[in-house]
Amino acid sequence: MGQTDLGINKMPRLNIITGCVLSIAGLVAIFLLIPLYISPQEVDRYVNSPQFFPYVSAAVFTLLSILFIIQNIFRIKRLEGVEKEESEENEALGFGWHETINLGIFAIGSAAYIFLMNIAGFVISSILLLAVSMYFAKVNKLWLAITSIAIPIFIQQLLWHTLAVSLP
Repeated sequence: MGQTDLGINKMPRLNIITGCVLSIAGLVAIFLLIPLYISPQEVDRYVNSPQFFPYVSAAVFTLLSILFIIQNIFRIKRLEGVEKEESEENEALGFGWHETINLGIFAIGSAAYIFLMNIAGFVISSILLLAVSMYFAKVNKLWLAITSIAIPIFIQQLLWHTLAVSLP
């Protein structure tokens, strides 16, 4: 394994450019798209405006993009003195057979999850999804049981009691 074109110093710079583009997209959404295309409406005191969730999503998106930029600036500062050497970080990022198989498994699993959600509902299908995912991630079986049951029920209850949204 030798030095490749995507070296140790080029990836953080590429990530900074990506973060800048994503930050600009988030700011465009916040200051241009949401105000122009989602009309504010008079709502009751305990009901969110139609603009609320798009603003929250765009703000979180922009914040994460800025944090991505900052992380890679620190990475460049840390790697400035590092000489180019053979390591896993110097390998080219590729999409081979292993990644293709994983993508296929993910696509089939996602389709099965959506199909099961229509039949059994959010809680049951999410419990199964989390349990299978955590099993393949080799999570402790006690944590697997507790987490895969508790998280979907918690999400369902949280959405019901805070936003009055009933999940399927």
